[in-house]
Amino acid sequence: MAMRCKLFKSLSAVSFAVFLAFLFYCEAASGNSLENGLYQVVKVFEKSYGATNFDGLLKEEGFNAALKKGGNNVPRSLAATALVHAFVFRKEGNQKDLEKATYLINGLIEKYPLWTASLKPPNISFNLAPTTAYNLGLASWLIWNDLEIIVRRAVKDMLIKESNFMLLRTPASGFVNDTKADENGVVPPLLSLTAILFPNEENSQKWERHSMCYAYHSITTTKDIPYCCLITQTAYDNFLMDNHGIHPHPLYMAAPLVLFADASLVYLTAKREVPLELKHNVVSLWSRLKTFVNEDFTWNTHNSWNPTGLGREISAVTYIAVIMGVDTNMEIDLVNRKIRNQGFFVEKNVGVVKSISTYDEDFFNNALVAKRYIVSFLLHDPIFLTKPPLKMG
Repeated sequence: MAMRCKLFKSLSAVSFAVFLAFLFYCEAASGNSLENGLYQVVKVFEKSYGATNFDGLLKEEGFNAALKKGGNNVPRSLAATALVHAFVFRKEGNQKDLEKATYLINGLIEKYPLWTASLKPPNISFNLAPTTAYNLGLASWLIWNDLEIIVRRAVKDMLIKESNFMLLRTPASGFVNDTKADENGVVPPLLSLTAILFPNEENSQKWERHSMCYAYHSITTTKDIPYCCLITQTAYDNFLMDNHGIHPHPLYMAAPLVLFADASLVYLTAKREVPLELKHNVVSLWSRLKTFVNEDFTWNTHNSWNPTGLGREISAVTYIAVIMGVDTNMEIDLVNRKIRNQGFFVEKNVGVVKSISTYDEDFFNNALVAKRYIVSFLLHDPIFLTKPPLKMG
């Protein structure tokens, strides 16, 4: 393998993107751990966007313009990018990654009034702000001791405000054309994170109880009993799910599993059992979802927006393997296939990006997927995170 890599690197006509992908393949092939493969995928994202200038996007004018195009996908992708740099810094100790993570965290905290969930009334069922808050919280957790105290306090205040606003909301019900599974599922990661990081806060127990209410109601059929005084249905009785008028939509069938991975990670790190609500109807949904997966992990239906298939939803597969103990070899096969056949590209092959000053769909997709590979890594190695609760000093 070393000889193949050396010969390949001598070919001057090979494009940078292909060269980079093959180089990472060579590096990963020399290792023998699943975590190494997950990490190398994250590193491709970091190399593409590590030197990207986001100044124009983080200025209020640019941020507002981007929000009009991409909504809360904009802060969500930037928060995921902060998470990537925080994670790589913890792995490698590169100060540039710490600076980039801190820069993005500071920028998004300053823009918090522009993306908070409270911009919409509580009865609006769906808002991506909880995911942005979770991504920022997880990024900050990774580098907590390297953040200034004023930044730590701002992150904590943001998490508490977002979590308190979620207490004003209740899980939604709906499954025809537009499942509420993903809309309910975005809440548990945020509430669980805030409750476990800051257990001495007044509403800590309320956050956790409400988190479990949302978790239970993320995957429900007519066969489910009332929970937290609510009855909902987010899936057909055969566990198919629709979204955006598409029936069925496997990408959105995977969505609650991705979000359960986020929430479960917090419990693993705290050395607590993953609550049963975060396992409710999971195996049944997973069994149905697998019927839409080809041998190469692409979808066997055109009723999905995502051509790369299950590789995009890696943390869902890790969650099934690590938390549920099901299909453990599938995750290994999926990562190996991504290394061999997708060239480690996170989602879209974009090379090195020097600047982003407006909403960029490829960047959004890449950041989203890179974050999921980090969650997969951390599910396998939760002690990588400092055990909560966090300290302000």
